[in-house]
Amino acid sequence: MKLKIPFSACALALAIASLGNLLGKEIEIGYWICGILAVLLDILWILGRISRPARFREEMARPELASVSGTFSMSLMVLSGYLVSFLRTYAEILWYTGIGLHLGLMVWFTRRFLRPLKTENVYASWFIIYVGIAAAGISSPALGQRPAGLFFCFLGILLFLPALVLILTRYLRLGDPSEHPKRPLFCIFAAPASLCLTGYLQAAKVPDPVLLWGLLGLSLFLWLAVFFRLPILIKRPWHSSCAAFTFPLIISAIAVKKAVPLLELPGMALKVFSAFNFLQSLTAWSLTVLVFCRFLAGLPIRKPRNHFFPETHL
Repeated sequence: MKLKIPFSACALALAIASLGNLLGKEIEIGYWICGILAVLLDILWILGRISRPARFREEMARPELASVSGTFSMSLMVLSGYLVSFLRTYAEILWYTGIGLHLGLMVWFTRRFLRPLKTENVYASWFIIYVGIAAAGISSPALGQRPAGLFFCFLGILLFLPALVLILTRYLRLGDPSEHPKRPLFCIFAAPASLCLTGYLQAAKVPDPVLLWGLLGLSLFLWLAVFFRLPILIKRPWHSSCAAFTFPLIISAIAVKKAVPLLELPGMALKVFSAFNFLQSLTAWSLTVLVFCRFLAGLPIRKPRNHFFPETHL
């Protein structure tokens, strides 16, 4: 049986697993529902790729899709935090598996698409490949792996700056991709600084104030750039690439939520940041629920209508 599962299902799995972390264990039932849904989405993604190996090879030959595949390994790193309380050994295996897969993908992607570099093949989704490794820091304290988590966070931060220059240069020189389905990838700009900040705050026992404020400033700036672009992107025809609306906004909300208590802000500033974080969380929640519902509605096999994910739709 050949399953036609959208390639972006792994990105949605990462988003929903992270949504559970945004909820926190204070809303325990919501936390575990998010974890279960993320696991099911990852399983569907794996089965969809295994059942159609030739199709999978075609997908991985395209830089915009190959880069999105990094969300699968990132989701494994995040999901390890769900397992640690009752299956610690398996959680550690899952965490290391996610790290190994991501590092391997990074090496393969660099050799495949950076030699020679074609500027038109560069998309915001390339952040996933080079900065996604910072996701290792998110679950590292629960696994007792703070030093390793901090190392991978710093690796993500180190790679973030050249990746930002490369990707920003591409968008400034060439503008948005001409194909509509690739345009939602712009939302991924909101993810890297926030991911680095979240992983760093989780892994570091005593965060450096300069690094904290620097990453927070970048996170807020990039989130605002994406937020004001959202109305234009949302009005366009729906496509499975709209999964890019989810994780970047969720991780941005998590980053601010974790950073604010460490800033020692006066009363009024704290209220402003709290209101801003509520807006972030509300936006992330709304779009993730919308994308997930469209994913469920699109699971039945349908006649292809475009060329980005020709046989898979949300």
